[in-house]
Amino acid sequence: MIRKVIDDLKSRNNISGKTIRVADKGLNCSENILHAVKSGDGYLFSKSVKQLPETEQVWVLLENDYRDVKNKKGDLLYRIKECVDDFSYKYTDGQGREKIVRLQEKRVAVYNPQLAKKQKNEISRQIEKAKILRAGQAKRSEYGDSAKFVTFQAVDEEGKKSKAKVTVLMNEKAMRPFQVLCKLKKTDIRCLNVLIKYF
Repeated sequence: MIRKVIDDLKSRNNISGKTIRVADKGLNCSENILHAVKSGDGYLFSKSVKQLPETEQVWVLLENDYRDVKNKKGDLLYRIKECVDDFSYKYTDGQGREKIVRLQEKRVAVYNPQLAKKQKNEISRQIEKAKILRAGQAKRSEYGDSAKFVTFQAVDEEGKKSKAKVTVLMNEKAMRPFQVLCKLKKTDIRCLNVLIKYF
């Protein structure tokens, strides 16, 4: 959809030069990126660190190469690091075949301590809400964002799966990554943004 809108805008307004497309995580799919490249455009997209391949997550989470940017008082405003490399994108061609293309991009990882604090508090709040709702046997619809920390399952009195009444169990496996990330001192995967630049 966005590709058609961009093509229509360029055509209607006689835009023939290079444009830079700026978008958030929702619009940075392979097809949109390839469309920008084929159109001779650049792009600046953000990407969720949690959605990155493992090798890219490792790079983001490594402490080395981050530069601290501080205000005049010496307080940390943000941490930043960048690299230029080839990154793979999967797409489906016109015949329905899956293909992979590698594009050279500049990746910039940014850590914001204020956002980290806010998100850590939010994660703790969601876990506590899930525990309270579980204790009160709340309905599934009442859990909201906290639902990711619980499992709805039918169990017997001994805690084994059964066809009995559905109960709510705290999902320790789902909580673990969030709790580990909250303990990280300087790098929190939920508080990192990766900007992808192709000019």
